[in-house]
Amino acid sequence: EKEIVPLSLKERMARNAVEQGVVRGERSHEQKTIARLEIEVERCKDDTKRLLQETHEAKSQAKQARSEAVERMTTAELWRKKAEDCYREKSIAEQQWKRERDNRAEEHAAKHADSDASLAEKDTSIRELEDKMLESYKTWEHEKDELHR
Repeated sequence: EKEIVPLSLKERMARNAVEQGVVRGERSHEQKTIARLEIEVERCKDDTKRLLQETHEAKSQAKQARSEAVERMTTAELWRKKAEDCYREKSIAEQQWKRERDNRAEEHAAKHADSDASLAEKDTSIRELEDKMLESYKTWEHEKDELHR
């Protein structure tokens, strides 16, 4: 679709001259051709200006789009790195938590092992005392019986 561009003063004057010359028939064929070519040159100049402006605008839009794309890519890359850092931190925290949990479990088991050993020793000690008391009681009973006889 061709855009309608207003004619410059020089172009309008050239066009009028051509039209008047054609009507009057006063101009030579060469003069008419030159006038037509001048009009065509002016149109070409206007088209060139318009196309240069459109090219400039297209380049500007492309530059803006490229800049926005780079910004989006940079933002996406930053978020990707942030997510990687987050997952890495999470993994480190999980490993630390597991080590601490395992250490607590070992400490708890060791504490209970010490308590169990201590209780076993006390239990053995109590049994020994019970055995000694029973022996003492038997001895006392035997001695009592012998005294009563």
